[in-house]
Amino acid sequence: MPYRVAVIGSRSWLASSSIRRLLRLPTFIPHTLNTTPPKRVADVSVVQWPRSCANTRRRRLEQARKSARHWLVVATAPDDDTHATCVRAQAWGCIDQSTNPGRFASAVMDIARGRLVYPPRILDRIHSTGGQLTLAKEPADLRHRLTNDQTAFLRSLASGATLEASAGEARIHRSHLQAFLRSLQHATHVSGRSEWRKLAHRLDL
Repeated sequence: MPYRVAVIGSRSWLASSSIRRLLRLPTFIPHTLNTTPPKRVADVSVVQWPRSCANTRRRRLEQARKSARHWLVVATAPDDDTHATCVRAQAWGCIDQSTNPGRFASAVMDIARGRLVYPPRILDRIHSTGGQLTLAKEPADLRHRLTNDQTAFLRSLASGATLEASAGEARIHRSHLQAFLRSLQHATHVSGRSEWRKLAHRLDL
């Protein structure tokens, strides 16, 4: 069954190859939106998420709400703060703008079928209450579940140190670093220096 898709964003983004490829797929019936679209013309709205302009963001989300029951946010390198903002705005998903067309199409279809599309660490914290999506805080016991080495490593990252320097601070031998990072990723559901640094600040390490 083809899904009706409304696409909301800047002219250059709407003309981009990824969007044009998406809308050429036989699975989708594209809808062109006016400034004030009629209600529920589409199954899913795909919304470009501008980080720098809150007014544009609000205007596009309002269009998304009018045009479809569910909408997908497309952002540039979305971080946990972007995902949290999207959940509070009742978006059913958020993906990176650089996502390949196949994954892009799968995300749209998942949302059309009523499935949320977020990273696992965000999905684990999303709850639906009275039809409204809410995002729970970081697990209260996460800080207490971290090992002393993991805590020292995250605290060092939060101070601005590199991965290697933080590993040294936590007394992690270079030959064991990759195994340690995999273990930390499994424990926190977060990967990468910038995300671990944000987590350390949220946990007040």
